[in-house]
Amino acid sequence: MIRVKKASYLLFLLLAVACLDEPDCFNLRNDAVTFVFRKLYDGKLDTVTLVRTDVTGKSVNLFEEDTVVLSTVSVLVDYTAEQSLVKLKTFERSTSIDIGYRVQAQFISETCDPRFVLSELKVLGSDADSVNVPNSTPSAGGNINVYRCPRTNYIRIAFREVEADGDLRRDTLTITKSIADFEAVKLFADSGALSFVRLPLNPNSNTTTYTFTLPNNSSKTITFAYTRTTKVILPACGVQTVFDDLSILSSTFDRAELFPNDARTRLKRDSIYDPPIANFQVVH
Repeated sequence: MIRVKKASYLLFLLLAVACLDEPDCFNLRNDAVTFVFRKLYDGKLDTVTLVRTDVTGKSVNLFEEDTVVLSTVSVLVDYTAEQSLVKLKTFERSTSIDIGYRVQAQFISETCDPRFVLSELKVLGSDADSVNVPNSTPSAGGNINVYRCPRTNYIRIAFREVEADGDLRRDTLTITKSIADFEAVKLFADSGALSFVRLPLNPNSNTTTYTFTLPNNSSKTITFAYTRTTKVILPACGVQTVFDDLSILSSTFDRAELFPNDARTRLKRDSIYDPPIANFQVVH
């Protein structure tokens, strides 16, 4: 669970720079490579929660209190070399992209150090699901598309409270810690008041249990059950595990159930979609 803020964020990993750091000189740089996150199945922009970046060993941890939700990120690469290894750590995964480029030094003026011009960007290797380079000259408009395969194991829980007439309405829950019964992604503490939470299911089991610690040190536990099958959703992604027949096996919340189906959308709440829909509602 994380507190996030939406941003179109330009992250500068500052390397050793002399006069180029002066305002007039800095604007002449073009060593910022922009990565654009996209969904592989439709090519549209994706949103990711960026936690940390690393460029050839220079690591930057983002926001001790907050993380950033974004679709693009620009990083300064090493213009003293013709290759940089860029690592992008998001909420869901860590991606490494080894990029190469041509570097040329240009004399600007006596008050500025030489300008280093980067061109001919290319991807030398990557563990991303797919990448391409639509623009080989560094620019804020986007240089490298980073695609991801469909996420098949993320559910969404909506928090509710009961009104006087018995109806449910939107509510929030403050969670200070959460623990999964498998090696899940890190869930951040001090999440603040959440109206919903998005959680991964264990891909190696037919059940997943989460324990949430609340501000008063009390805890709530919920166990989900489901079936798993394998399927090729996109040829580029190979065989993936698909989760269906979602249900709640047990819970210590006051009430926990599948989110009501909406006849207008025909969405099945006991199935997983990407992006996630509300699968369950919980009253506390």
